[in-house]
Amino acid sequence: MTRARPAGNTAAVIPQPAGIAMAGHAYCATHCMPHPKRALRDEVHVWLVEPVAWRRAFGDDGLILSAEERIAADTFTLGTLRERYMTAHGAVRRLLSLYVDMSPVSWVLRRGTRGKPFIAGNSDLRFSLSYGDDLIAIAIARNVELGIDIISTHRRVDVMQIAEYVFAQEEIADLRAVGADLARDRFFDFWALKEAYAKATGAGFWENPNRYAFSFPRQDVIAFRHDSNEDDRPWQFVLGCAPRDHRLAVAVRSREGQSRKIIARMAPSGEVAALAADRAYGDGKHGVGDSIPSVAKLP
Repeated sequence: MTRARPAGNTAAVIPQPAGIAMAGHAYCATHCMPHPKRALRDEVHVWLVEPVAWRRAFGDDGLILSAEERIAADTFTLGTLRERYMTAHGAVRRLLSLYVDMSPVSWVLRRGTRGKPFIAGNSDLRFSLSYGDDLIAIAIARNVELGIDIISTHRRVDVMQIAEYVFAQEEIADLRAVGADLARDRFFDFWALKEAYAKATGAGFWENPNRYAFSFPRQDVIAFRHDSNEDDRPWQFVLGCAPRDHRLAVAVRSREGQSRKIIARMAPSGEVAALAADRAYGDGKHGVGDSIPSVAKLP
């Protein structure tokens, strides 16, 4: 795993909209990382949001959400799910404002025909959002299609029953071959990768998820197969361990076909996240057999 050099002692402040009083402190220190407004040319930033710490800093963030987001939040009958939704969408808005001189309340967020969220207008920023059990993962990049998924490995699942419904035949065969002890871990790996890929394409997970498949031919390598209808631009996948027993996958497809360095931090603290990438799939420059080039853990 590569390490990035310090890029100067800069700090980014997660913005608060003018005229709105928020609870706690709004600071997100990003020392040793280039200022976000000048970053992302060859990077993907992954923010792992700690909901309790975030609400301590910003409250429920309801005032910066759009009317549509507030309506969507009110559809949750469970207060915990409503709170999680508001925290996640408030975090998306505040984190996006690290990269552009725009108030968090000013972002216009829409959903595509298959539900993929995007920024309305001419912004070159892209983002993807995923919910873990007690972490929220948000990936942000420029001019690439990207998806992120985070899933707790403590979830109770019937591995084979679910796999036979949504996985490709070679993935199912893999689960059977590794045995019950390893099948559960392998299930979460496949699930995270497939979710990240589906989000990046905008198709959604449940649209023929067995038409593409992942496999692990060697210890640190991801192999990927899709049907002939897929865009042939190169993909980059990274799979690894995130804090609190989560598995996390990132999928990136760029027009120029170059791999991007993935930098992970906790939010709102800005501390370097303990993201241990153990498998990767390269792109036009990094073949399947290469070592993992795409995650930089900053000092």
